[in-house]
Amino acid sequence: MLARHGIMTELDANAIARFAVVWCRWVDAEAEIKKRGPVVKTTSDNVIQNPFLAVANKCLLQMAQIESEFGLTPSSRSRIRMEMPSDTVDPFEEYLNRGKET
Repeated sequence: MLARHGIMTELDANAIARFAVVWCRWVDAEAEIKKRGPVVKTTSDNVIQNPFLAVANKCLLQMAQIESEFGLTPSSRSRIRMEMPSDTVDPFEEYLNRGKET
């Protein structure tokens, strides 16, 4: 879809790969949080934040940054000019051009 709208090309493969790596890391961290909870006990019975919570939060920030680069958030999408696929007719343009045909 990104390529079809002219936002992504083959030059962006590394960025998409980075997103995939971070996404997998986030999924793994979330699984650990679900299994152990947001707080855990240390070997000395101290209660601390689950270290995987920090990993998950960092991954979320990294994914948001990459998503923003590709216009995948509402605010970033407003800054990116997307090309309409050549086979797509813009309904508003079609409406405006209706009276111009002779």
